[in-house]
Amino acid sequence: MLTQELTGRTACQGQGEVQGIARVLRNVADIERLQPEDILICEMTTPEWTMAFGKVRGIVTRVGGALCHAAIVAREFGLPCIVSVEGALDIPDGHIVTLNTRGRGGTVNVGEMAKVKKTRAKKVKA
Repeated sequence: MLTQELTGRTACQGQGEVQGIARVLRNVADIERLQPEDILICEMTTPEWTMAFGKVRGIVTRVGGALCHAAIVAREFGLPCIVSVEGALDIPDGHIVTLNTRGRGGTVNVGEMAKVKKTRAKKVKA
């Protein structure tokens, strides 16, 4: 169920459309929170953020353009990237988001909260 649609500028098409879990990071120190199914959402990226690009399915930034760090590195990694998304930092962390990077104007569709996968704890032999 779609709850919100935001628009920005497609900086890298990647696969054209990708879905993942919104992970809103306020600073580079939070990178350890990223999981392989996440879409990184942040204000902007700098070289310190580069290690995050190998962990995520896509990138959304609140500011930036065709030559910003996020755009350049996303193209190197082949990741869909949408920049200049007003309201990006208001996307609820943990919600399902779909990035559509077809065309110049990219869209970020925000859905419902992702379901948490339950895992069993493994017994450890002493």
